This record gives sequence, C-alpha cells and structure tokens, in this order.
Amino acid sequence: MMNRLILLLILCATIASSHADVYKSKDPAGKTVFSDSPSTGATKLDIPLPPAKAPEPVEGSAAPEISEKDAVDEKRKTLQGALDAATGKLDAAKIELKRAQDSISGTERNNQDDIDRTAAIEEEIARQEKAVEDLRKSISDLK
Repeated sequence: MMNRLILLLILCATIASSHADVYKSKDPAGKTVFSDSPSTGATKLDIPLPPAKAPEPVEGSAAPEISEKDAVDEKRKTLQGALDAATGKLDAAKIELKRAQDSISGTERNNQDDIDRTAAIEEEIARQEKAVEDLRKSISDLK
C-alpha cells in the first residue's frame, strides 16, 4: 500500500514539473491569444499549480488482511471445488463409456468408429482420474 502511495506521489510530482509555459499575446485583430510557444510581443504568464495532494483512500477499498489459516482454508475450498468438478466429469465419462460399450453388440463385428469412440472415452477417464488424484494430493498437502 505504501509503495503505491509513493509511486502516486512521484507520478504527480513528475506531471506537475512537466507543465508547459503559457504565453499571452494579441493577434493582428487585437484578440487575446494564449499559447504554449512564445511569439513576438508575448508575455510569459506565471500560473501557479495547485499543490500535489495524495488522494484520500476510499473507505473499504483496501483489501482486508487475511491470516495464513484463512488463506489455507480459502485454497482448500478452491481445490475442493475443482475436485468436485473433476469427480463429476470422471463419473460422467464412466457412464458414457458404459453406454458406448453396451451399444456394441457382441454378435456384430466392431467397426472402427466404435473402437475409436471407446478409446477416446477411456483416454478422458484416464485424464480425469489423474486430475482427481492430483487434486486430492494437493488438498492433503495443505497444512
């Protein structure tokens, strides 16, 4: 938080110090003209800048500090949610595999499409089983 405030103050100081000079002159028609570049007969104006002021913090904008235990609990909840989703996908893939296997009749010759579809489902099951295993390990490794 302090680093952000210091960075903001440096930025404000840089902007304030890089302001352009302002010149006031009259054009041939007699109208007053203001410019950032001097012209014949122009007068440089001394325009004071308002003092740089750090913005007031907005109430409730700072992230609340959380304890290590709370952080671990939050991570555990996140991992548990991912584990529940992976378990659901694994169960769905197993059901799909059973249906695919049941649709293949033992009396007819298995065509390549059936074999490919079953193999793809088995690969998905293997991926989901690995994901479930990894998530369970991650949860058990939390202190």
